[in-house]
Amino acid sequence: MLPAANRLRKKADFAIALSGRKINSKSFQLFLHRSSENAPPKAGLIVAKSVGNSVVRHRVARKLRHAITPLLPLLPNGSLLVARAFPQSATEISSTQLSNEFEVALEKALA
Repeated sequence: MLPAANRLRKKADFAIALSGRKINSKSFQLFLHRSSENAPPKAGLIVAKSVGNSVVRHRVARKLRHAITPLLPLLPNGSLLVARAFPQSATEISSTQLSNEFEVALEKALA
């Protein structure tokens, strides 16, 4: 679970994050918006109905949260991160592969 201080909750924050840098991966898109605020980095997930039914969507969300949580300290203060899952992330990829893919995408976004 993401710590409360690091969760994106507001629609406006999601909109700001989606206007940031976009990195495409096989099973998700990663959006990173950097700002000069001295706030903790925040992360959010988008798992649409096209991914599957509610059981599948929650499984994908858990996998993504598990991939994001250990990488939060790498994000600069004030940054907003959003991961948007693709349908194949539910069926074609394991948690370990998703974590590795997420780490590579985050390195690209931070470069």
